[in-house]
Amino acid sequence: MRNFRRTSSALNCKLPGRPRSVWTSQQVETVRQAVLRSLQHSARRHATGMGISVRSVRRILHLDLKFHPYKTMVVQEIKDHDWANRRASSEAILQNVPRDVIFLSGDEAHFHLPGFVNKQNFRYWAPNNPIQIHERPLHSERVAVWCAVADFGIIGLYFF
Repeated sequence: MRNFRRTSSALNCKLPGRPRSVWTSQQVETVRQAVLRSLQHSARRHATGMGISVRSVRRILHLDLKFHPYKTMVVQEIKDHDWANRRASSEAILQNVPRDVIFLSGDEAHFHLPGFVNKQNFRYWAPNNPIQIHERPLHSERVAVWCAVADFGIIGLYFF
């Protein structure tokens, strides 16, 4: 009756968007197999591949399979001799810092031209944290942006 009052028709209206999927044990197993087969794919990509909604995939991952979203750790590729160099540099800095300096806090961001992974937006689902690490070369083509804050104002933006 509510449908007739709203649309002046007794026919059921088709809901817009992707049709709702049935939350079955078979579908839960399908999602589990797909995620374990390719941990690198996002929940959105799995949903598209299986033809079900992203919300359903996330609900199955979280509530049924007890999987959690983990972030990929992006680290600098470190060679064996780098540890000694880091320690020597740190000790030299600690010995050479004068006591009457102006505090200056600066930061830089590197935008890699080959398009490395954006770790802020990338998640993978797993039952426990496998501590996935993505190593990248130390010297790749990139653009650097630098800015600093001191007691006398802001310095920058500088592009390198």
